[in-house]
Amino acid sequence: VFDEGIRRDAPWRHVAVDNLTGWPARVRRVRMALARRLARPLGWQSPLAFGPTRALLRQAGRIPAELTIVHTEAPMWAGRGLLAGGRRVAVDFEDWHAEDLLAADRALRPQRLLEQMERELMHRAAYVSTTSAALAAGLHRRYGGQYPEVIANSFPLQPDPRVGDPAGPPRLFWFSQTIGPGRGLEEFLAAWAATSEPSEVVLLGEPRAGFKDTLFARLPPERRSHVSFHPLVPAAALPAVIAQHDIGLALEVSTIVNRDLTITNKILQYLNAGLAIVASDTAGQREVLAHGPDAGIVVDLNNPHALTESLDRLLRDRPALACRPTARRSPLLLGARNPPAARARKPRPRRAMSPLWKRAARTTLRAGLRGRLRARSRPLTVSAADSLMIVSPHPDDDVLGCGGLIQAALAQQAAVRIVYLTDGGASHPGHPVLDSAQLARQRRAEAAAATSRLGLRADNLVFLGGTDGTLDHLPPSEGGRLTAGIAAEIGRFAPQIIAAPCRTDGSSEHDAAFGLLTAALARTSAHPRVLEFPIWAWWNPLRLPRAVGGRQIWRLALGRQGEVKRQALAEHRSQLEPTTPWTEPILSAEFTAAFLTGAEYFFET
Repeated sequence: VFDEGIRRDAPWRHVAVDNLTGWPARVRRVRMALARRLARPLGWQSPLAFGPTRALLRQAGRIPAELTIVHTEAPMWAGRGLLAGGRRVAVDFEDWHAEDLLAADRALRPQRLLEQMERELMHRAAYVSTTSAALAAGLHRRYGGQYPEVIANSFPLQPDPRVGDPAGPPRLFWFSQTIGPGRGLEEFLAAWAATSEPSEVVLLGEPRAGFKDTLFARLPPERRSHVSFHPLVPAAALPAVIAQHDIGLALEVSTIVNRDLTITNKILQYLNAGLAIVASDTAGQREVLAHGPDAGIVVDLNNPHALTESLDRLLRDRPALACRPTARRSPLLLGARNPPAARARKPRPRRAMSPLWKRAARTTLRAGLRGRLRARSRPLTVSAADSLMIVSPHPDDDVLGCGGLIQAALAQQAAVRIVYLTDGGASHPGHPVLDSAQLARQRRAEAAAATSRLGLRADNLVFLGGTDGTLDHLPPSEGGRLTAGIAAEIGRFAPQIIAAPCRTDGSSEHDAAFGLLTAALARTSAHPRVLEFPIWAWWNPLRLPRAVGGRQIWRLALGRQGEVKRQALAEHRSQLEPTTPWTEPILSAEFTAAFLTGAEYFFET
């Protein structure tokens, strides 16, 4: 239903399309229902499932607009028709419609047609916009085409935000057009019911049939009176209603891709009113709170015990809830000074995408050199006696170069240990949000998660704590410390095989790491086999011949281990996914795919 208040005061004209009543409306509803029901069993890809698409296209075709902006499924289908007729069309992805809704609901839509529409608009639209840097990156990764501009789905700043009555119990507020499943309310209320601090929950919207009873069934009887339902209010009155509360609930479900990546106006409305935020852990909401960490907390809806504890801590801090409403708006104020679109298009500091002709040439040359490697190589086998130690300059080098070898050794019951020289804290130089200490903590956790995927326990990981970015110019004292650390691990672990990046890998850090290993071996009486694996030499085919030299080439076929290696590599999210506000990952999909091509290669003197 169109908001009459907005329409009355708007400087534009509103035209209703196919606004049918009586039996024509009933016929259209039947056709829409039929199109949706046949989408699942027959794969029928009919635009009728989106609504009055043809009527919308006819009406849009009559308007001599220089630019037509489309937004939801039916207008997007009409936009394709306008493009076919030579008209200029732009698209605003407030939502990623092909990745919205629960899987059961998506099955009732013509999914292939929807993806075709989105792909075509990404490539042919006059411009593309969306709500978050995370969603822009996701759309571009899936469809290619132009990179979407990021425009916040927000409203003008309120001049004087108000907060709730600090004397009463804190009031938690959530709103939407519809109160129904798949919005995080079930998980939240189950955890909220276990809190010890007094509070009230206010839900504004139209409940789906029976859903109110479903929510109350999750609550003990004594807590039900502290949950209230309120009807929808006009859009102009909503900011004042929100400001009467203390805490805003932004409970998006991360299992739905669109809900994970987008930034809804809900969290921005709460910030505008000066409310503290309880946000579920989604990429979009982390993107907002990265600009104002003190504005709220991020919670895991799938961990009820931790969620209950987080809520109690927040509810207990009454002075913090009662003050600093303006400070909570820092993410919005920052956005006003530094538009999201400008931040989203920030140039990447390194590893930018190569021109197409360079990529094609590199791919061709790489394929030829790898074919020669395979012809010259011998199969590598390991036994239970082949204890394996990997010297990894950074978290992720071990999985990239040795993910299959680690699995092969563990399959033979061989002992495995990984020694990380640095924590990888310098991987994002110049990042406006992440600092090296944060990155180091995150990359340690990613290393543990990745190697766990490979079957390795965390007590087999050793972090020597070197400073990332300095391995090639270490002070003598620090170089001596790292060398002694490697030597100590060799003495304790007594490996039969040590694997490390090539001595001429093409990365100054990797080359220096091999030098530290060589110095450490000189301090011991151990004589293990030393296998060198290529990382940057594997990526850049011009470096590969020098990395191989005249050494013996070993080949380890991945087979089913390749899928496990892919899963382990995916745990290194800081490297493989964009980190807000940057819109490109540190390691491109093309780079990581090069290490999942069926075999790992090692060079031995």
